[in-house]
Amino acid sequence: MIGMTAAEKLSVALGSPMVEFALDYARRGWPVFPCRPTNKTPYIKGGHNSATTDPETIRQWWTEYPRAMIGVPMGSRSGVWAIDPDPPKKDGEPDGRVLWAELVEKHGKVPPTHKEVTPRGGRHILFAWDPQRPVTDSPGALKGQNIDVRGEGGYVIVAPSISVGDGGKNVAGEYCVVEPLVFFSFATAPDWLYEMVLQPEPQAAPAAVVPLNFSNAKRQSGRLFAPDEFWRKVNSLAFDMLGSWVTDIFPHARFQRGTGAYRISSRDLGRDLEEDLSIAPSGIVDFGVADMGDPRLGKRTPIDIVIKYGGKRDATEAALWLCDRCGVDPATLGWRAESKLATAEAVIAETEQPPSVIELFWHGKQYGRELRTWLIQDLIPETGKGLASGQWGAAKTFCMIDLGASVMSGTAFAGRQVVRRGGVLFVAAEGATEIPIRLQGLVEHKLRPALANTAAGAPFPVDLEALPFAWIEEAPDLKDGHSFNRLLEGAKGAGQHLKEQFDLPLALIIIDTLSAAANFKDGNDSAEGQFIMNRLNELSRATGAFVLAVDHFGKAVETGTRGTSAKEGAADVVLALLADRDVNGTISNTRMALRKLRGGKTGAETPFDLKTVDLGNGDTTCIIDWKAEQATGPASTSKKDRWPKTLRMFRTALTVAVVEHGKTNRPYGNDGPELRTAPASAVRDEFIKSYPGDTDAKRMAFTRALKSAREKELICSREIGGTDHLWPVEQDNPNTHANEQNTP
Repeated sequence: MIGMTAAEKLSVALGSPMVEFALDYARRGWPVFPCRPTNKTPYIKGGHNSATTDPETIRQWWTEYPRAMIGVPMGSRSGVWAIDPDPPKKDGEPDGRVLWAELVEKHGKVPPTHKEVTPRGGRHILFAWDPQRPVTDSPGALKGQNIDVRGEGGYVIVAPSISVGDGGKNVAGEYCVVEPLVFFSFATAPDWLYEMVLQPEPQAAPAAVVPLNFSNAKRQSGRLFAPDEFWRKVNSLAFDMLGSWVTDIFPHARFQRGTGAYRISSRDLGRDLEEDLSIAPSGIVDFGVADMGDPRLGKRTPIDIVIKYGGKRDATEAALWLCDRCGVDPATLGWRAESKLATAEAVIAETEQPPSVIELFWHGKQYGRELRTWLIQDLIPETGKGLASGQWGAAKTFCMIDLGASVMSGTAFAGRQVVRRGGVLFVAAEGATEIPIRLQGLVEHKLRPALANTAAGAPFPVDLEALPFAWIEEAPDLKDGHSFNRLLEGAKGAGQHLKEQFDLPLALIIIDTLSAAANFKDGNDSAEGQFIMNRLNELSRATGAFVLAVDHFGKAVETGTRGTSAKEGAADVVLALLADRDVNGTISNTRMALRKLRGGKTGAETPFDLKTVDLGNGDTTCIIDWKAEQATGPASTSKKDRWPKTLRMFRTALTVAVVEHGKTNRPYGNDGPELRTAPASAVRDEFIKSYPGDTDAKRMAFTRALKSAREKELICSREIGGTDHLWPVEQDNPNTHANEQNTP
């Protein structure tokens, strides 16, 4: 294989299926195996250790995975090894390509050899294998320079594989040959490169011992040494090769091609929860425990997972099992006999100090605490996380600033008592420039009048010239660890300032809006939504404040907060800011409804007016003027409330179509009422977008739903201008009956 002439090329026409290129490599002597185009991990069990030159096996693999990239193991089996200088993946990282060029200039040129360029702009520089100088994946003296080494125990993706990327470190693009004249010609690496690669890696200073505190537990030693590099390498390898081990433990795991992640339902885990276990190349999160007091917020390592679900006794067994499944010799990752001294606790300690023993609370014992504590009585708990969601134009931000005023001053909010007075931090991810003028309107037209009404000689709780209110004029990325930590430290700093300057705690953090701060990749992804809500919970725990995020409703009010239901599901409180909007956009009937309160009564509505106030010099803003609360009564027997669950999707489609595609018509002639109707075709199109299944199934489902809605007298229909139109009965004249209409 190594002696092939430089003129030889892949004897496959461009545009041929990827399997043809894989077969050609196999004919040249390279064993190959299929890899995912999202994150380069192997599709097959055993990874590169299962690579083969057998044509039948290769055809079988690529029949099952036709878009798979071609992986080739490095080392003695293929007769080559590789240098892999990469561009920086994040700020502050060195550019391996630049450092490689400097090394070549310093030590001498590298002879012409097979080279390929990767989608990220890196290089694969392949050299002939020398059994007298075996190279592993260890970078040796190149460590820390963003120049990887791929030798025995490693593999590379080869041209013309096409990556589709995963939205993270793996980007979309094609692997290409750099110099066709030296294609499949492999030079011997220069001695200076061997000296660097085979040189032992620079050893970091010994890690400090981590003290472990275990209540009422007898141990021979109170200290546990931090783990060596082996454990981290095993976890990193397992993340890169999820396909080699996840389905061995979880046969029913659902693979998500877009992200390269596996999802395991709680049902498959044998537990009575709704949330899944997510195993992704970027990390593992058990959403079933993330929001239930778990000290690690649900984060786990592959070794953790193998111990808990794979039946392994400790970290040693788990790590060696992972190495076996990934087809890697543990010794190439630094395994030594003394590594057996490490335990599963040491693996956890690699990123954080192990938590203390979980405190237990017993029924019948007094702990000197209130059963339930409030920020706003019967509305918002003292700590936790919640949503203030609503329609466009429903004064969500004005309501939140009004809430902040009540928390700062102790004045009632929407007729409810403020139980815990404190300072406010407002994260203005949107509309930051409006904060000062809205605060001015609040002071002059709400707080100052409240001060005037205070009994003579009685102190007012806040100084109107210096409110305990701070805001942030940037949109922190809640998904990014560094950005979230900046927000966390900023909030802690605000709390300290409030304590020193105002003798008040930080009681409320408002994030406006969640969509601007969360940076959702897919707003309908329950895992993403749960992760963001966990972030809010973490922020609350760290600061002692209640965290309330402003969010939007979807197109149809009945569906609640836009995006995944996991957000409302994880929230302790959901306040719904509602309004009626007519055809020209005028807002009326503004009100706040208590949509959710964990452990409390919901449904009450408090109406309010959005009052415009004059600030002088031609400037105006708005304040909230609350009205008396309206309790919701028993279920109505109106037609609007008679929509069954089976027609919920049809009702949503009708609502959206009327709002987005509807027009004001007089279906019953010029003497009849004006109604907003939508073409039946628009309703059908909206329904089809939401209904799962093929085209025929979608159309049949729509026909059934339309017929059912007509039979139940929930919709009206009439031909208008040659086009069939639909509208809900509740919009119709009370004296008009659905069964008097023409069916489209």
